[in-house]
Order: sequence, then structure tokens, then C-alpha cells
Amino acid sequence: MDNKMNKQEKQGKIKILIISPKPDQVFYLKTIPVETDAITFQAKVLQDEADITNQIKINWQLRLSWEATYKTYQTMLEKTGSLVKVKFTTGGILRIRAAVIVDGKEYSSRQKAQIIGLNPGKEQLFNELDSDLLRAQAFLESTWKQFDNKGWPLVNPGSSMRGLMQISERWWGEKSPLSLKDFNRIAWQWDYNIETAKLILKHYYQRLKKIYPAETEEKLWQRTLRAYKSGTSSFRSKAAPNKHEYVQAIIKITHKKPWEKL
Repeated sequence: MDNKMNKQEKQGKIKILIISPKPDQVFYLKTIPVETDAITFQAKVLQDEADITNQIKINWQLRLSWEATYKTYQTMLEKTGSLVKVKFTTGGILRIRAAVIVDGKEYSSRQKAQIIGLNPGKEQLFNELDSDLLRAQAFLESTWKQFDNKGWPLVNPGSSMRGLMQISERWWGEKSPLSLKDFNRIAWQWDYNIETAKLILKHYYQRLKKIYPAETEEKLWQRTLRAYKSGTSSFRSKAAPNKHEYVQAIIKITHKKPWEKL
């Protein structure tokens, strides 16, 4: 009985102190490349107040997650060491667990941090939005913003659309027929968001060109923009595409070039 009590008493004196990150610390995704600086995860292990960090293995479990409209997206990592460094390429709430095993018993400590995004600059966007039509569309969709003022992916209220080109999780997430469909990246990586939008436009344009082989390029692109807004149900519409409200707004913005005033 006494031996059992002594063992429990000894085990009860184990402490794990997470030194870094600090509680609720905020980290930022850079704009080029879209990733954080290396985040340091460091802990200290005490036994009877004596530092035994160098004598023991610290196991880290890192879970980065955020909730979209239809799904919670997660990045899970496991690392070992008293000090490890990790870069992340998406954002959300970062839940941290540091654990050790002493005398066959596991001890752990938990911490929470946050990773948010920074909007790209005008020059960065201008280079990726490589036509006035695309620039106007991006301006209409988000006024050239990937994130809201809290650093979270910009969302169209009441929809699943996220980011600079307001791409729908429902249509262009994991069930998308396209090669770019990682919605976690669509929401958090502004350049991936634009590349996905370009792929969507190309996808619609190619399908419409088969339906309307004699159509002018201008009208084909107007049909493509209408489809971006309204989906494939607009393919057979008899209404002139340039009369569509979304298309008209993009044409108007193309002429005004409001991004020049940003």
C-alpha cells in the first residue's frame, strides 16, 4: 500500500510547462509564399521542481482547424522534441498538446493559438489577376480581399463562398470535377483561390464553346461570367448574356478600373 502511494505521489509531481507559443498567441500567414514563419513549440518538464527536459521525450500533437459551411477542415501534425519548429500554410485555431511518459504514465499540457491571414498587396494581386476582366470580377466579388478585418476567409453571408473570388465550397470543394479542389487552400491561400477561379472560368468557357461554336469571343466570355455566377443552368438561357446583372457590373467595373485608386 505504501509503495503504491509513494509511486502515485512521485508521478503527481511531474509538470509540463509549454513555454512557446504563449496562450492565445496570434500568428499570421504571409502573402508570398502563403505560410507562417516557423512557429516554435517549446516545453519544459519538471519532476519535483527539477528540470528533466533533457532526459525525456516530449511528444507534440498539433491540430489546426476551422469550420466552413459544410465541413471542418483540419491539419494534424505530430512532432517529437523539447523544441520543434513548424510552418503552416493555412489558418484557424491551433490546438497544442505536449505529452510525456514517466514511469509508464502519461502527462500532458495543452495550449491554444490562432493563425489568421493577411490580404495581399495591390502589386501582388495585379500580377495574378492577369486581365482587366479578371481584375474587375475579383473587385466585384471581394474588392480584392481574401480575408475580413479579423483575418478570417471572407465569406458571403448565407453562402459557402470564400475568399477573393468567392468560390463556393458546395460546388468547388472536394466533390469538384476540377484538379484544384482543396477548399482549405481555397479559403486561406489567396493565390490558390485565384488559380481555382481561373480553372472554373476555363472549364465553363470550354463547355460553352462546344455548345456555341460560332459565338464571338466577347459573347463567349460573357456567357462564361454568367455561368460563374449562375451555374450550368444558364448555359441554354435565351437571354442575352450582356443583359445579366452580374455581367453588366463586371463590364462597368472593367471600364472604371477602380483598383487604380487602391
